[in-house]
Amino acid sequence: MKKQVCLQCGDIGFKTDLIHCAKCSNHSIHRYCMDVMPKNKHESVLWLCDDCEKEKKLPDKSLPRKTKLKEKIPIDQEPNKNQEKIQNFSNPLIGFRKVQSLVHESDVIAMPLIRSLWTGNFLILHNKSIYKSVDGISAFMSSKACEKVHKEAVLFKQELKFELFPKSVLWPKKFGNSEPSDDNIALYFFPSLLQKQNEGIYDCLVFEMIRDDLAMMASVENAELLVFTSMDLAPRFKRFQGQLFLWGVLRKKKTRH
Repeated sequence: MKKQVCLQCGDIGFKTDLIHCAKCSNHSIHRYCMDVMPKNKHESVLWLCDDCEKEKKLPDKSLPRKTKLKEKIPIDQEPNKNQEKIQNFSNPLIGFRKVQSLVHESDVIAMPLIRSLWTGNFLILHNKSIYKSVDGISAFMSSKACEKVHKEAVLFKQELKFELFPKSVLWPKKFGNSEPSDDNIALYFFPSLLQKQNEGIYDCLVFEMIRDDLAMMASVENAELLVFTSMDLAPRFKRFQGQLFLWGVLRKKKTRH
C-alpha cells in the first residue's frame, strides 16, 4: 500500500495528524500544515483536496461576502495603490526601528538576508534534561530587522542552549492574541546548506513544537532569544519557499534578584 504524504509539506510527518480528503481519500494534509490550523487535534475537520475542490461548485454565499467588503470601501474612495503614508514603528522587542518611515500601501515582504550571521548547534533541554540536539543550524537576519540584531547574533556561541516552554509562557505581550507578521521577525533559522543531512531532525523539531504548542528560549550575550515556529505567524508568512521554519526575536534580559 502506498504511503500517503502531506500535499503541503511532502512528508509523512506525524501520521496521526494526517487528514484525508473527505471525498476521494486519496490525498492527505497535516493539521498543522493547513492555512487555518484547527484549534486542537481532536477538532473534527472536513477537508477536500484540490482536485475534489475543483469539481465541487462554489457556494453562492461566497458572493455576498465580496459585495459586503466592496460596500465598505466605495470605488470613488478606494486608496491609491501608489499613495505613500507615514507610519510610526515602535516595538518593545530588541532590533526593530523606532523611527518614522515612508512606506507604500503594498509594503515589501521581509526576507532573510543572503549571508548567515551564525551557524552552529541547538542543544535543547526540557525539564532540565537533554531533549534533542540539532546540528548545522544557520541564522539569517530579517531584511526588516536593524543593526542591534546583527550585533547580537554575531556574538552567539557555537552551541546555543535552549529550554523548551509552553508557547504561552514565552509569547511576547506585544503580540497579544494576534498572529505576528513578518515585521516581527528578527532572525530566521534554517538547516545549514552544508549539512543537509540534518534537515530531517530540524523538520521533526518544528513539527513537535507545533504539535505540542511549544517555544524555546536561550540566554545569549545581551538578551534572551525566543524561538517560535512559523505556524504562529499570519497565514501569508507561515512558509518560506514552501517550508515551515523557525524564527526568533530578541528580548531584554529579565532582572533576577
